[in-house]
Amino acid sequence: MAAPGTSASTKRMFAVSEGAKLHIAMTIFQFGYAGNHVIIRAALNMGVSKLVFPIYRNIIALVLLVPFAYFIERYVVRLYTSMLF
Repeated sequence: MAAPGTSASTKRMFAVSEGAKLHIAMTIFQFGYAGNHVIIRAALNMGVSKLVFPIYRNIIALVLLVPFAYFIERYVVRLYTSMLF
């Protein structure tokens, strides 16, 4: 049975093939990679050291990813902890 408010024709109208999803994901990845290259080039042209820049990049990645890891993985950690004790 379909979810309330949806119909089979609505599902078919917004259906995207698996190949199209892969192409969309690849395009998004390439734009992200190009944006990363532009940001890195601008930072290095402003005078950031090549040795210090990876440290800054890793600190920024840590600050951005920790909240996602905490909220997404907290149930899994509780499950494993309860299995150990």
